[in-house]
Parts: sequence; C-alpha cells; structure tokens
Amino acid sequence: KLVNNAKIISYSPINFVGTENNPIRIFSDSTSQGIAVIKAGFESYLDNIEFNKLSYISENGWELTGAVTFYESNVNISNCIFANSYSEDALNIVRSEFTINNTKFINSKSDALDIDFSDGQLTNTLFMNNGNDGLDVSGAKVNVQNINIDVSGDKGISIGENSYVNLQNISINNSNVAIACKDKSVAYI
Repeated sequence: KLVNNAKIISYSPINFVGTENNPIRIFSDSTSQGIAVIKAGFESYLDNIEFNKLSYISENGWELTGAVTFYESNVNISNCIFANSYSEDALNIVRSEFTINNTKFINSKSDALDIDFSDGQLTNTLFMNNGNDGLDVSGAKVNVQNINIDVSGDKGISIGENSYVNLQNISINNSNVAIACKDKSVAYI
C-alpha cells in the first residue's frame, strides 16, 4: 500500500509475478504517487498484478504522466489490471519494446494506455470507462489484436506522430471518436 506521496522509482528491471489466485496488489488510498522504471537495461516482467488508485510521480521539479511508467525500459505485461488511475496515463511506455497480453484498463481518469516512440504487441486487452483515450499511440510501431474498448471520453484509439499501427479484431463502443489517425501515421484496420 502506497500512501502519503509514496512512490517506487527503479533504475533496474522489476519482476513482479503473482498468480491468478494470489495476485500482487499495488494500491493507494489516492494519496500516493506511482511507479517508474527508468533506463533499466533489461526487460521487466509483470504478471498477475493489480494497480489501483495510483497517481503520477512528481519529484524535484519533474513530473511523469503515467501512474505506471516504463521509460527506456523494455517490459512484458500479462494478466494485469490498471484501475482507477488518477494520472494523465494509467500506463505510459516510452522509448521501449513491450508486450501486453490479457490485461484490463478500468476507470482511468484520462488516457488508459499511452505508448510513445515504442515498438510492441498488444493483445487480448480490455479498456473500460476511460476519461480520455483508451489507447494513445505516438511515434510508435504497434501490432494490436483482440481488444475491446467501451466508454472513452474522447477517442477509443488515437494514432499520431508518424506511427504505424496494425489493428485486428477491434471492438470500440461508446466513444466520441472510434479511431483517429493523424500526423503522417499509417493504420491498417
């Protein structure tokens, strides 16, 4: 439990592995900051983790937008839940390679998943009740399969800044805009 502006900042990979019956829970009473993995050097693994009521990190004049952030740190995420995020992004992946599978993003205050200048795969994932975009991709190459987006305050999927995105078997409901593709980006749907 993270409270009173507590945060986790790691310059090494993190390996958090729970089980379906005994997940690892990282949560707050909404007074915490979040988690950042910065220039880790090796891939991090998250499996069966529940992140709940986390916010962004603010320290010594700098801020991160994600409640959970991987910056220049490759990550493999499976069977996780990102819920009730108080930050601009529930999960922000920046300049990293990633794999996300069988994961849920629920009740994000703003964007659920923000992928910036990263390459990876996103499969079998649910986005539900997000204040802004469900999936926001900028300057990235991403393969997306089997995702369901229900209720996004702005766009279900936003693709920008010269991104290349391949989308297969996508369901988007109750969003102002289903998919936006801009800034010389390419989307195969």
